[in-house]
Amino acid sequence: MTTNKKVTEAEYKVLEVLWAAKQAMSVKQIMAELEKKGTIWANRTVLVFLNNLEEKKAVGKLKEKITFYYYPIVAKEDFVKEASKNFLEKYFSGSLTSFLSAFTKNNNSVSKEELYQLQEWIDSFDK
Repeated sequence: MTTNKKVTEAEYKVLEVLWAAKQAMSVKQIMAELEKKGTIWANRTVLVFLNNLEEKKAVGKLKEKITFYYYPIVAKEDFVKEASKNFLEKYFSGSLTSFLSAFTKNNNSVSKEELYQLQEWIDSFDK
């Protein structure tokens, strides 16, 4: 899936609403959910984002009478996994170690609890 490379932050907000809904939603419903989160966009703006997401094969739509209902095609877990992989490739040459090192250069950026959790995570691969 190459959707992640092209999805903007604004389009991602729309995707988050659709993922949370777990059902197809009209533009009006999407706008209401975005407004609850403090994002107020015009109907046309949301439609542009939905059309972009549809072109990127991240969102599908179905029509009931005169209303279109939109739903995510890509699962959030798959999207996040691919986006994370792309992020590592783009900024850290695919190296998880380089990524983690960016947080440990300043000893105050990672708490002891986080280091403990990371160690537990690493140790889980030995089992």
